[in-house]
Amino acid sequence: MPQKKPLSDAELAAFEAGQDFEALLVQSAREMGAGKTRKVYTPVVAARENAGLSQARFAELLGVSVRTLQQWEQGRREPTGAAKTLVAIAVKMPEALKAVDPSFKAPAARVASARAVAVMRSAVEAANNAFEAVQRAADESTVAVNSAKKTPQRSRSHGRAVTKHI
Repeated sequence: MPQKKPLSDAELAAFEAGQDFEALLVQSAREMGAGKTRKVYTPVVAARENAGLSQARFAELLGVSVRTLQQWEQGRREPTGAAKTLVAIAVKMPEALKAVDPSFKAPAARVASARAVAVMRSAVEAANNAFEAVQRAADESTVAVNSAKKTPQRSRSHGRAVTKHI
């Protein structure tokens, strides 16, 4: 977005003279009360909030000024080059910030995710144990059936005894 040239003192005075600030303030308050406001939510905001960092800390990790970060977050400017790549990484993997900052702590949502993963691992382990138990029982049944097949059984056929294997 191109930068606008600042107004001179005379231009600014003329602009302000043509404004009804009281009416603008009342209109703004009505819009806010009616919920007609909107929050700017850019990928930069998502990355920072996902990482659980303040603007100052996130800007420091990216190596930019807080003002630059604020302009990115407000949609006035967009990150370019390496900063754009770092923001994309921070969106998808906020824990990657640990590689840059050893004092970084994962946000609570990531801790909850780690707990969920631990619970899932326990569930998988329990399922594997159950599967192994069923497999052992099936193996034991197979052994019992095979040993029964080897035991001869007698049956009568046309009046004489015949040995029959199952």
